[in-house]
Order: sequence, then C-alpha cells, then structure tokens
Amino acid sequence: MIVPLLLAGLVFAQGVPADERVVFHTPHGDIVAALYPAAAPRHVAQMLRLARLGAYDATPVAHVLRGYLIQFAGVRNRRRRLSAAQEAGLRRLPLEANGMPHRRGTLSMSRKQDDEDSAESSFSILLKDAPHLDGRYTAFGQVESGWEALDALSALPTTKSDEPLHWTELTRVDAVPAAEVDAKRWTAAAGRRGPRGELIWLLLAVVLSSAAGALAEGRVPGRPLRAACLLNALLAFFAVLVSLSPSLPLRGWVPAVLFASALSLFRLLSAFEPPA
Repeated sequence: MIVPLLLAGLVFAQGVPADERVVFHTPHGDIVAALYPAAAPRHVAQMLRLARLGAYDATPVAHVLRGYLIQFAGVRNRRRRLSAAQEAGLRRLPLEANGMPHRRGTLSMSRKQDDEDSAESSFSILLKDAPHLDGRYTAFGQVESGWEALDALSALPTTKSDEPLHWTELTRVDAVPAAEVDAKRWTAAAGRRGPRGELIWLLLAVVLSSAAGALAEGRVPGRPLRAACLLNALLAFFAVLVSLSPSLPLRGWVPAVLFASALSLFRLLSAFEPPA
C-alpha cells in the first residue's frame, strides 16, 4: 500500500513530461532527458526555448564532482558568441521549489549560493541521489537514456578545483518530439555530422596550393617555390589546429607546443625574406 502511494505522490509532484525531449549531444554519446513543466514551468520553457535556438551548442562542462554531479556552464560561457535571438531568449529564473526529488539522472538548475532566484542557463545532472538539494534547487528534468555517455563524462580527468582538464562541450542540444526519439537511431544519426566549414576551406586551400606547386615545379625559381611550400605547410598546420580545437585542453603542455610550433614556422618563413 505504501509503495503505490509513494509512486502516486511522485507523479503528482512532477506531472507528465513535456511533448519534447531534450537531446544533449556530447563527444561520448547522446543523453536524452524528459522535462516536467508541471514541476517547473519557467525552467522547462527556458530550456526548450534555448535548445530550439541552438544556444546550448558548444557550451562546456564546467565542473565534474565525481560520484555526485556534472555541471554544465551557462550559455554565455560557450565557445561561440550568442546571437541576438539567443541572447533575447535568456531569462532570469526564480526558484521553483517543487516535490520532484533530486536523484540519479535529475536535471537541476544551478544558481548563486546566496541568491535562490539567480538561475539562468547553467544546470547540473545528478550522478547519485541528493535529497538535501530538494526544495533548495529547481529540479526540472530526468535522464531517460544515455547513461553510458553520462558515466563517461563523470570519469573525465579534472583539476583540483573539479574543472575538466580538457575542454569538453555539448556539441549540440536539440528539442525533439517525444514520438520521434529513438535513442539508438538518434545517436547514430548525430554521429554523422560533417566537418566544420573552416576546416573544409583550409583543406581546400592546402589541396589547391599543393597542385599549384606541383605544376610550377621547374618553371619557378627555387626560392619562391620553397616559400610557397612552406606556406602550404603553415596552412596544413592550421587545418589540423581547427579540426582539433573543440577538444584541445586549455591547460598543460598544449599551449606551449602550439606556441613553439607557430614560432618555428614563422622563423622558417623569415629565411625566405630578401636580404635588407
């Protein structure tokens, strides 16, 4: 008798899920979550609005508290600047205390510790039950599938301040009608995204410059031809850099290596300058 009453109380507290599911695309797979407008109407409306606008795309993982939660940064901290429409979609959210429990897989909106009405777009996904958060933070959704991706994110290496050691982001966030969500099919489709536009243009420049160098061989003096080949290598270097940039670590040895590589290339370029 007690269990049915508890289940009935839980359904009453959170209500039925919204007609759309939120799909979080990550480098480790997709996470599908249901949102509950009866529990937190303003929070759900904002999450769906920002997802439709593409505002969460390229938003990084802010903190990983292993065995506790994963916090995603607010959309103002994403890798790309917000558009005017995305900026206009942001609202300050007051606390919507409800009876929805904080348990493993719960989506909970982050806020300032000293201001319960300061939430906006940063949110966390719980990795374990956390009843001490009930009523103090707004719970508004629940993970339905993608637990492997969630576990992979929870295992990211971190600094002493619980920040990911390597840049990891939500590559895309979509609002999808519930009837169209098939976790396996959706994950496969999401993995077939094309390369970034900047990379395509850089690689095209490399191919064209290589072809021009091959055609000019024997017809152009050696010094200009060597300079052109070095420029081609520089373009290829930046093509690799662009292809890796979403996942490059922001700390450690990578910035030093990039700086040293660029310095070496420019030093080589200077060797082809005419004498003063």
